[in-house]
Amino acid sequence: RHISSPEQAVNLLGIEVVKALILSVHLFSKFDDSWFPGYSVERLHDHCLAAGTLAKCIAEKEGHDKEFVDQCFIAGVLHDVGKLVLATEFREEYGKIIQTVQEDNRTVVEVEREYLGTTHAEIGAYLIGLWGLPGMVVEAIAFHHNPSGLSADAFTPLTAVHAANAIDHEVYVINDDYNRHRLDPEYLHSLGLEGRLPVWIKSCVRDAGKEERT
Repeated sequence: RHISSPEQAVNLLGIEVVKALILSVHLFSKFDDSWFPGYSVERLHDHCLAAGTLAKCIAEKEGHDKEFVDQCFIAGVLHDVGKLVLATEFREEYGKIIQTVQEDNRTVVEVEREYLGTTHAEIGAYLIGLWGLPGMVVEAIAFHHNPSGLSADAFTPLTAVHAANAIDHEVYVINDDYNRHRLDPEYLHSLGLEGRLPVWIKSCVRDAGKEERT
């Protein structure tokens, strides 16, 4: 429905969701496509929103409550904000990273680690931690490419975001020159969730409206 005031938005969405959306909009607004030829911030923005929607849907399919589902959505929307931080604050270095990724068909995280000694996942998690968002959201962002790096024996927002990120990259390819990050089957197996993946793909991709994205 129409939202006419910040108070209504907070009441409807919750303060944490609103904080996450504000941060996302602010960071994306600082990015200029002309900095990196062939790199589309609009596509990255679409991917982040889709990952948030998919993560939310996955959590709902697993029967979690609204607070947990909201954390999955927040983590999904913000999981790549570290890329924007690195691209705006280390423009020259990040330009070289993007060029290397495109020319060598390597993953972004691998090249980031090589050039900077850190990754967008870690930078993003640090920023979100400073912003005071929940610990499970911070963990989901920090480990969304390497979920096995965090010891866990149950479904968490990290599970939802890791799956959502991989699913979205498979369904909607942002850049053909990138070596896309894949789902970690051993991680899902360790949680006994490997059989749930087809359910998430079938129902959540449809619910996210993927067929309408261009």
